[in-house]
Amino acid sequence: MAPDRTPMHTHLGNVIDPLPLIHKYGADALRYYAATCSLGTDQAFREKDVVHGQRLCNKLWNIVLFCSSFQTDRDYRPAMLGSVDSWIILLYNEMVKSATAFMDVYEFDRAMRVVEQFTWHDFADNYIEMVKQRAKKGDRDAIWALHRISLGVVKLLAPFLPHVTESVYQRFFKGSAEQCRSVHVSAWPLPEEVAVSSPESGRTTVSVIGAVRDWRAKRDFRGNIAELIIPGGADRLSNAVSEISCACRAEKVKFTSAGGYRRLVSSITPNYQVIGPRYRERAREIIEALKSITPGSLEDTEGLSVETSHGKVTLGQDEFSVNYSYAVDGSEVDAVEADGLLVLIRRG
Repeated sequence: MAPDRTPMHTHLGNVIDPLPLIHKYGADALRYYAATCSLGTDQAFREKDVVHGQRLCNKLWNIVLFCSSFQTDRDYRPAMLGSVDSWIILLYNEMVKSATAFMDVYEFDRAMRVVEQFTWHDFADNYIEMVKQRAKKGDRDAIWALHRISLGVVKLLAPFLPHVTESVYQRFFKGSAEQCRSVHVSAWPLPEEVAVSSPESGRTTVSVIGAVRDWRAKRDFRGNIAELIIPGGADRLSNAVSEISCACRAEKVKFTSAGGYRRLVSSITPNYQVIGPRYRERAREIIEALKSITPGSLEDTEGLSVETSHGKVTLGQDEFSVNYSYAVDGSEVDAVEADGLLVLIRRG
């Protein structure tokens, strides 16, 4: 269909000529758009989907370029993967199974989406960022995972993006990893059969890194973090310190006991929509009393009460919202939450 969702007809003059799009964005970008269209469903043409296909091709090239920059031992097989590597391999295996199942029933759009989601977000945005320093130091497990997953992704995308996948296969994999003359006659990927540990630490690590990245973005903080303090996080994260430190640009990662910090109420905001109807003529006085509470004078708001001319009023938790400040060893720190853990951030 045309972009305005009317059927394409020559006499309407709304037929999209694919050749200018191919010259501008490449054939694979247009094939990407076609692959994301559900069979039997009318879909309006959107050039931005072709642009996204071009970006995916560039992303794939950069992923493989990075992963192939580390020399791998073809005969190496990890005895037992660590938590972060286990996390990505388990996600990869699940993705391979899902994509294969969709391909078997001709649901090519769903296959394309699960492969793209894994490749762009789980693999590139998270795993590669977490292990790049390990790989640069020659960590064999990280290099093995980077190599196996990047090769698998290239093969999974080959039916949809035949040109860029063949190009990266010929340049980075043929001869060094496989002997097939073309990616299009190579074996279809299978789930990796390798011993894995609990993926819980990997999930928590990704959550911590994501929370710290969001904190950076919201505050436009571009410097190094002096220290990340994670109370009660040692059990899940002690073997992921290097990944967290690298991805968060933190000079130090420290674990403390669950109570190794102090939390104070920094501000209380009245919920006007609740207080007004509930207290009527006393509402204004209660709101003013809440606003007058000195920041840092409270550690908790459970059972919070204020004095009014009509006597003491104990407020419910739905009648106000609370912002907290945190301190470690007497100095104020920022805080984010990630997978049930509090992450305290000491700025550089």
